[in-house]
Amino acid sequence: MCIAGSEEVPSYDGSSVMKGNEGGGYAKITYVGYQNYSIAKGQEYAYSGTEQRFQVDTTGVYKLEVWGAQGGSGGNGGYSSGYVQLQKGEEIYVYVGGKGLDTANV
Repeated sequence: MCIAGSEEVPSYDGSSVMKGNEGGGYAKITYVGYQNYSIAKGQEYAYSGTEQRFQVDTTGVYKLEVWGAQGGSGGNGGYSSGYVQLQKGEEIYVYVGGKGLDTANV
């Protein structure tokens, strides 16, 4: 699923919606289950200026969610999500963008 920043996107915790993402980007990886076993555990990532890593500790299906950073002079960041099968021991590299610079201040 992909949603433009001008539309309503889910909040980070999923309890509400917001009109695009304001500020820095954000990412979340959540284990959603394997066969008949399902739990909600995951890792959340905010802008850090460097790569971040997620080590898969349980084989199964994971939901990947990303909220784009806000543009420097306006436009809010969009949202995208999807599901992927991951194997124990795999490593995911996560890069989260920061809010753009306001062109009036450059």
